[in-house]
Amino acid sequence: MAWRRGLDPVRLVLTGVGITALCGALTEWLLLRAQLESAAVAMRWLTGSVAGVGWSDVTFLGAVCVLGVVATAMLSRPLGQVRLGNDLARSLGTRPQLVQIGALVVAVALASFATAVAGPVAFVAFVAPQVAMRLFRTAGPPVLAAGVTGAVLTAAADYVARNLPVDLPVGVIPSLVGGPMLLVLLFRYVRRTSA
Repeated sequence: MAWRRGLDPVRLVLTGVGITALCGALTEWLLLRAQLESAAVAMRWLTGSVAGVGWSDVTFLGAVCVLGVVATAMLSRPLGQVRLGNDLARSLGTRPQLVQIGALVVAVALASFATAVAGPVAFVAFVAPQVAMRLFRTAGPPVLAAGVTGAVLTAAADYVARNLPVDLPVGVIPSLVGGPMLLVLLFRYVRRTSA
């Protein structure tokens, strides 16, 4: 649905928002029809929780991450060229649509496997590239550093969630940090573009 003579970022985001809304409605309907115990387990997973993760899950995700790092390393140079614009990337011998599709497949695969294990930990994918970009002082988000930053942020959020007097799933902490950060970044963007 996002393809129009190439991958259109705006259409991709709008398609993602639409599919998210449909899946969210289906999830809520299933939760309403579920037994109380099953609904409680599902809600904990939907918030994002690493409480039930075992070493077999860590081993599995480690293997997936190694493959993801290799794929990301292969895509990092072409992605840097695509960041300069499709025309310039083509003149450098890069096929922008192929690179964009490859990056999308790698990102969806990594996010899917991680979400299958820990649930959707909100705002990590949003916060990690922003933090990595500021830490490494790059023009765009550094791909591998953003992944490592996301892992560190998730581990830190889990540590904080486990040491609070109230039992919270890990997904609550990034939401508390990511929501205000999103508002600050949007405010700065609006101020910079309207000036």
